[in-house]
Amino acid sequence: LRQESNTQLDCTRKLVIRLVDFIRPCYASNQRKMKDLDELFSTISNMHDKKCFQQKEKTLKLENEISRLENFIITSANPYSAIASLYETIDNEEWTKLEEETRKLQTLVEYQRNQINELIKLMPKQG
Repeated sequence: LRQESNTQLDCTRKLVIRLVDFIRPCYASNQRKMKDLDELFSTISNMHDKKCFQQKEKTLKLENEISRLENFIITSANPYSAIASLYETIDNEEWTKLEEETRKLQTLVEYQRNQINELIKLMPKQG
């Protein structure tokens, strides 16, 4: 199965369904085997649902922890927060000027890099 935008759990579920659908015609004449196959599929589905639920819980806990840590970093409650102290000392106007200067420097560096590359291309090859 190609994963595309599916999660690993979705791919696993689809694979199990395909396998059961593949096996089912072989067991069609035997009611006992069909019942066992259905029970097995039900057990696998329940295990899969449990795993999916656990995964969602784990993801939610991690998202909450990330959010808490982001808030801790940004708020002034953290005396070691470089971001918090930066926001206290630099107002928006200064911040905008710094961003603009950074963009100008990036543009200049890119221009100089291009110029150097052009000079290298123009140099006769020695060898």
